Amino acid sequence: MKRLVTILSLFFLMASGVVFGQSGHMTEAIEAYEAGNIQGAMDAIDKAILNENAQKIPETWYYRAFFYLDYYKKAEKGKIDAPSRAIAQKSCEKCVELDNTASREWAIECEKLLSQIAKYHYNDGALAYNNQDYRSAYHEFLQYIEMTKAYEPGALNAGVYGSIGIAAYRIDEPLQAVKFLEDARLSGDHSYTTYYWLASAYWATGERNRAFIVLAEGERKNPDQVKLIELHLQYLREDGDMTDAEQLLLKAIELDPDNIDYLILLAIQYEQFADTFKGEPKFEFYIEKARQYYARVIELDPNNLQANYNLGLLYYNHGVTIANNLDLEADILTIYETQDQVTELFNKALPYMQKSYQLDSKRKDTLIALQNIYTALNDDEKAQYYKDLLDSL
Repeated sequence: MKRLVTILSLFFLMASGVVFGQSGHMTEAIEAYEAGNIQGAMDAIDKAILNENAQKIPETWYYRAFFYLDYYKKAEKGKIDAPSRAIAQKSCEKCVELDNTASREWAIECEKLLSQIAKYHYNDGALAYNNQDYRSAYHEFLQYIEMTKAYEPGALNAGVYGSIGIAAYRIDEPLQAVKFLEDARLSGDHSYTTYYWLASAYWATGERNRAFIVLAEGERKNPDQVKLIELHLQYLREDGDMTDAEQLLLKAIELDPDNIDYLILLAIQYEQFADTFKGEPKFEFYIEKARQYYARVIELDPNNLQANYNLGLLYYNHGVTIANNLDLEADILTIYETQDQVTELFNKALPYMQKSYQLDSKRKDTLIALQNIYTALNDDEKAQYYKDLLDSL
C-alpha cells in the first residue's frame, strides 16, 4: 500500500508541483500516510482542498477518498453512516466528475473505490436487515444498488432486490416494495417470501387483482408453502369472495393434514356453501362435508370448543329445520317419521353440546340448545336445569 501511494505521490507531484509547492499540504498528507499517521494524512488533505486550484484537480479528491476509506476500514468499518466512508464516497464522486481526461486515470481508480464502498453498503444493509432495522437496511441497500449499477453493473447481486423490497414494505413504502420485489421476481427469484411480500405490497397499494395473480403464481412455484395459501385466504375474506377458498384449504390440508385451523376453516366454508343450497340436494352434501371436518378436529383435539359446538349446532339446526318444515296437516305416519328424524339428530347433537357446556359453561347459545334438545327428548327435568342456568346468567 505504501509503495502504491509513493508511486502515485511522485506522479502527482510531477504533474502538479506548482499548485502544492505553494502550500505543501499535499506533500504533508502523503508523508503522514507513509509514516502511518492516517489522521495526519486526513487533516492535511482537508487543508489541501481548501485551495481553489486544488479543488479543480481530480488527484486531490482521489487522495482524500483513499485516505478516508483506509481510515474507515481500520476504525469505522461496520458502522452505518460512518463519516469517513461518506467523505470517501463524496470525494470519489467529485474526482469522477472532474476527470475529463482521455485516460480517465483518476476517475477509474475512484470507480474502483466506489465499487468497494458499494459492497460495504450491502454488508451494512444485510446486518441492519437481520437486526430488523428495516429503515437503515433500505437506505444501505439502495446505496448499494445505485452505486453498483453506476460503477460495476456486472457485479450487482440480484438477491438484494428481495431484501430491499421487503425492507421497503416494512417501512410503509409499498410502491417501492412493488418496484424492487418485481425486480426480484423478474431476475429469477421465485422464493415464497418474494411472492408473499410482493402480493402484500400490491394489496397495500390497492391492486388487489395483481395480488391474487402474484399469489397464484407463487403457489405454483412453491407448492409446499402454506403461508402463501394462508395469505390468499385472508385476502379472499377481505375481498368478500370465497369462491376459491375450498381448493386453497384442501391444498393447505394436504400439506398439513393435522392443522386444526385449516380443518375448521374448511368446515365453516362448507357450511357457507350449504347455506346457498337450502332446499336442494347439495345442501345435505355440503353439511355432511362440514360434519366430517369438524369430526376430524375432535379426533385430533377432543376439547376443541369451536368444533364441538359447531358440530353439535349442525345436528341441532338440522333437526330444528326438519321440525319447522313439517306440514301440520300431514298424516300421522309422516309426523312419526319426522319426529324420529328430529330425535335422531338431537341425540347426535347432544354429546357435542354437552362437551361444549363442559368447556364453556357460560355460553348462552349452548344452554339454549341444551334446553331445547332435552325438551324435544321429553326430559323436562334436564330442560328445566339448563333453563335455570340460562336465567341465572
